[in-house]
Amino acid sequence: MNSLIIEPDLPFDSQRLVQLLQKLSLEARLDIDIHQISHQQDLIPTLEKVITKHPDTIIALGSYIWLDTIISESCRLSRTHAQSTPIFAHISPPEKLALTWRIAPYMERGLKRSIQAIAARKISEKKAFVCADTIWFTHTLRLENAARGDAPSRFIVSTPQNSELRISAPTDLLTVSIHEDITSQEQHVITVLAEKSRSGTSSRLQESNNNLLEKNLKTKTVQSAYEDVFHIQATQIDVHAPYSFSSSAFTTSLPEKFRIEPSKFSIKMITEKNDILKY
Repeated sequence: MNSLIIEPDLPFDSQRLVQLLQKLSLEARLDIDIHQISHQQDLIPTLEKVITKHPDTIIALGSYIWLDTIISESCRLSRTHAQSTPIFAHISPPEKLALTWRIAPYMERGLKRSIQAIAARKISEKKAFVCADTIWFTHTLRLENAARGDAPSRFIVSTPQNSELRISAPTDLLTVSIHEDITSQEQHVITVLAEKSRSGTSSRLQESNNNLLEKNLKTKTVQSAYEDVFHIQATQIDVHAPYSFSSSAFTTSLPEKFRIEPSKFSIKMITEKNDILKY
């Protein structure tokens, strides 16, 4: 059995989408159990029921963040129930433009290709990292510091050149992205971007710029609410913070000291046969 879980709050008629998925899966002779949830808090109870049925594949329909959330919670629950990690698949919804959701052929073409790829079952391994041994991710992990203080966090960064960097800096936002390399699937590298909130003056400048843009003035100068602290590639990073980091995509709370490192196992994904990235 394949279980498909739809990301909540997507801007389309969910009933229409479910009917289309049922039609396409029937044409592809693919047995899919479709789950619709109203809120992200309902994901864990839904996955609990799915995991106990030993699914062949868990399919995430939604954003890449939604895919990583499902992968992470599934890995955690599989370990809790002493089961093997299931195979995953991903279906991207069409572009979030109001008009495209009204064009039935446009919706059907994109979904049909994904359903056919899942039915073909070309399985590849995808690199994954784990944060604090509780959050698995295959794309990007964004961690925020709710305290927004000036107290510095300490980072011990292991680089791909086998050196070690020790950095001490205040950080409000930590973005970790897995580096994709089509020439080498063995090297596990992440890109770490640490950012700090700008001062009140800079924030007011940003608001002013946004107001100017709303008046349709031709300008490309839009200042971010954050400024870079450091931006570096790494193979592993230890974080020692005087405050707690958290992620809006995951309900798991992180300790003040944690490590982000390659997962001890790869994530098995279903991908299209002509995908050069092997997903």
